[in-house]
Amino acid sequence: MAKELKGIDVSEYQDIIDWNKVKPQIDFAVLRCGIGNDIKKQDDKQYKKNIAECERLGIPYAIYLYSYATSESMIDSEVAHTLRLIGTHKPFCVYLDMEDNSTVVLGKTRLTAFAKRFCEAIKKKGFKVGIYANQNWFQNYLDVKSLYDAGYSIWCAKYADSKPNIAAPYDIWQYSSSGKVDGISGNVDMNYMYNDIRKEMNNVKTNDNTPDTYAKEAVEWAIKNGILKGTDEGDYKLHSNLTRQDALVFLYRAIKTNEI
Repeated sequence: MAKELKGIDVSEYQDIIDWNKVKPQIDFAVLRCGIGNDIKKQDDKQYKKNIAECERLGIPYAIYLYSYATSESMIDSEVAHTLRLIGTHKPFCVYLDMEDNSTVVLGKTRLTAFAKRFCEAIKKKGFKVGIYANQNWFQNYLDVKSLYDAGYSIWCAKYADSKPNIAAPYDIWQYSSSGKVDGISGNVDMNYMYNDIRKEMNNVKTNDNTPDTYAKEAVEWAIKNGILKGTDEGDYKLHSNLTRQDALVFLYRAIKTNEI
């Protein structure tokens, strides 16, 4: 049986953390990057420091965003919020925290659709992605089996001696909200990881030839006019990061077509 890996999840509520002291006590950390819509004041106040310290010390880390989305546009904003804060960082997984009571009225079908919408968007950027919720949510408000079957990581909270009882395997169990770790003032959430997803390199293969709906017409126009050219294998890398030189090449080709 694989060894249980010990981890913590933290946010601005833990204030300033002495990560030098924390490192010997954990195998991984999950860092809150923010909450809700893509508004800078909703970035977690300690996220930048926490991620910098984990990278400096070589602590494997994932990140999560707390969701309160009640519409597709809000979920899309939460995706944008998450991606902005990921930037060039390389978390081993990206989680959406779904537990806000204001959203339960949406029901299981719609909440599960929101979860999948977020996960697909993050996955297209090359990251392993998953959903965090408590046992009650995974039993009553999310179709956890369909999320697991789609390849998303499951992180389940249940504060008890007995493990979560949900309809799908989970990678991480958050078993306490009152843990004590030297280097952190006050309580901290404690976790066990059962599948070592720390070694995920966030290079999930995606179909880079399939544009998102909003970009479909523009992509087709760019290909038709020779502005967007694929590799020898026919890969257009639609979901890859855009460099400045890429932008200049596209602009140059567009001008050469005399269409702008």
